[in-house]
Amino acid sequence: MPVAMPVSKQLFNMSDGTAPVEARINAVLYGNSGVGKTALTTALPWGTPRWGDKAVYVAWDAGSETLLSVRPEDRKHLTVITPKLEHVSGDRMVLNPYKTAMDIATADWATLVPGAKTLIWDGATRLAEQILRAVANTGATVSPSKKEKGEETRLVIGERGEASFMAQPIIPDYGMAQNIVMQWGEFLRQQPLNVLVVCVSDYYKPEGGGYDGDTVGGPATIGTKIIPRFMKDFDNVFRISIEAETATVTSDKGPPKFERVNKRILWTEKNGIWDAKIRRPVGTPNNLAKYELTTNPTDFWNLFDQSGIGMG
Repeated sequence: MPVAMPVSKQLFNMSDGTAPVEARINAVLYGNSGVGKTALTTALPWGTPRWGDKAVYVAWDAGSETLLSVRPEDRKHLTVITPKLEHVSGDRMVLNPYKTAMDIATADWATLVPGAKTLIWDGATRLAEQILRAVANTGATVSPSKKEKGEETRLVIGERGEASFMAQPIIPDYGMAQNIVMQWGEFLRQQPLNVLVVCVSDYYKPEGGGYDGDTVGGPATIGTKIIPRFMKDFDNVFRISIEAETATVTSDKGPPKFERVNKRILWTEKNGIWDAKIRRPVGTPNNLAKYELTTNPTDFWNLFDQSGIGMG
């Protein structure tokens, strides 16, 4: 247990280095749609000291609130959080993704959900896309004087103030939206909980760079330049992919046959352009660099816990 040291009227805490603060897990899991990201992140070793018996599950991805991608035995451990629409005028309801995401990211979940030790955010890519659209639609990056003079040059469709209105994002919109996503991630990691974030895949190739050595694949948020910045802030970045391999099938009735089989692989180290990492104590080998997922997703987390990696 950390040994608290007295600090008066200061906005920081102190502890003895011989008894450091207990490490919490923060990780981004990314991969193409349908590879089993949700099933893996919700199949935790329930009841263990690290993961607890409850998790806050933010169902931000479309349809994720149905829990169809979650095993029945894991559903009872989840407290499902869904974004709430706001009334704007009359009978119209809209979602403010920025305000709602920050409200969820900063809520005191340890108090709101007693026994919860983990927060799972399913659908960070969709959140990022919604934030970019919101920044463009509000014209937040255009100066008030240009708005008054009608000098805003972005392409729009529909009437401003109506649900049908949509604006084409311009370069400054991407910068603001990326900063919002970075701030959202910062708030999440400040939670006194384990944090697991689920994204789909994308890659960043620098202008003039090549696909060999310069390109970085990772979790998709807004644009591609943010990918390295977003990953660096998390201790762990895991990628899930489906890899086709040739397997030999033997039979007493004839010669061996060769069949193509698909295997679900979890990567915790870089493979090709696709980045991944896992935090571990100095001198500890990574025995989960390439792990073939079994039909029971909890097997990975059990090995993860037993290995002593995933934390500093």
